[in-house]
Amino acid sequence: MKTTPWLDLNMDRVRRNIQRMADRARKAGVSFRPHFKTHCSSAVGKEFKLYGVRDIAVSSPAMGWYFARSGWTDITVAFVAHPSEIPELSELAGSCRLGVLVDSPEALKGVDSALPTGSRLWVEVDCGHGRTGVKWDDTLAIVELAKAVAGRRRLEFAGLLTHAGQSYSARGSEEVLRVSEESLRRMTEVASIFDAQGLESPRISVGDTPTCSVADRFPGAGEIRPGNFVFYDLMQMAIGSCDGGLLAVRVVCPVASIYPGRLVLHCGAVNLSKESLEWGGRTVYGAVAGLERWPEGPHLPGAPVTALSQEHAAVEDPEGILKGVKPGDFVAVFPVHACLTCWQFNEYRSGALRLEKMH
Repeated sequence: MKTTPWLDLNMDRVRRNIQRMADRARKAGVSFRPHFKTHCSSAVGKEFKLYGVRDIAVSSPAMGWYFARSGWTDITVAFVAHPSEIPELSELAGSCRLGVLVDSPEALKGVDSALPTGSRLWVEVDCGHGRTGVKWDDTLAIVELAKAVAGRRRLEFAGLLTHAGQSYSARGSEEVLRVSEESLRRMTEVASIFDAQGLESPRISVGDTPTCSVADRFPGAGEIRPGNFVFYDLMQMAIGSCDGGLLAVRVVCPVASIYPGRLVLHCGAVNLSKESLEWGGRTVYGAVAGLERWPEGPHLPGAPVTALSQEHAAVEDPEGILKGVKPGDFVAVFPVHACLTCWQFNEYRSGALRLEKMH
C-alpha cells in the first residue's frame, strides 16, 4: 500500500464536468478550447475527445509537445511568447496547428521569423486582470499590433485573446456575471474599432473557469478556454463556480498524529502548495474528509487545514468530524487550488487505475 500522499480522481465527476462545460459552450454557440494545464494528463485528455473536443490550450511549449505526442493537432500556447521559448515554439509548430500570443511589436518581431507559414498569432488583451496583454483601452496599440500581425503574409492573425482572471476575486454568481459582462463588453468595444476602420472584425477568445461556469452567454466571443472546471476545487466553490458535488480530485494522505481538537497529516506544502482561502474567518489550505464518500451538495467538506509546513498539515477538528480516525488511517484533503496541487504529483489514481500525467 502506498504510504505517501497521492491524487485520487473521481472519473465519473470528471466526465460530468467535461460534458457540462461542452454543453454550455454548444448552447452558447461558441467553440470550446479547454485549457489542459489543470490536469496535465494524456489519459484525462482522452476523455475530452468523447465530447467532441478537438482543440486545446496549454501554458508552455513543453506542455504542447506532451499533448501533441498524444495526438492533439490544434494547440494554442496561452502564455505570451517571449524570447527564451522561441526555439521551442518553432519546433512545436512543426507538429501541430499552433496558436501563439503576442502583446507587443517586440514579441511579434521575435516570433515572426521563427514560426512556419500558417502559424496563428493572437493579440493578447488585458481586459482588467492586470497580468499580461495590451490594456483594453489602449485601442490604438491593439489595432496597430493586429495590423502588423496581419501584414505578415506567412502568419495568420487569429484574433484577440483575453483571460478575465479578475473573476477569481469575485464571490457569488452575480459578481462573477458582472465580471463576465464587463470583460466581454470591453473586448467587443475593442473589436468595434476594427469595424470602424474598415478592418475585418476579429475573433475573440475568452477563458476562465468562474465566468465560463456561471455565464450562459458570451456575446461577441467565438471561443471559451476554461481549465480548472475539469476538477474544480475549494476556491471555485468559494467563488460560486461549483458546489461540493462537482469536486473531482482530492489528495489522500495518512494521519500522522492526533491531539485534542486537531490532527497532523503527512501532507504538506510539497503536496498541496501554499495556496490559501479565507474560510469562516480563518486562512485555510484545504478541507479534510473521510474516504467513505465524496461530498455532495453545496457545502465545503470536512475539517479545515489551518497550517502547512513542508510535509506536515495541521487540521482543526473541533466538531469531531473525523472522530474515530487513528494514526495510520487515511483521509482525503480537498485542495484550495487543484491546478497547483495536481502539478506536485506524477500520476492520478482512479480506483485500481493509475493514470500518467506530465510533471
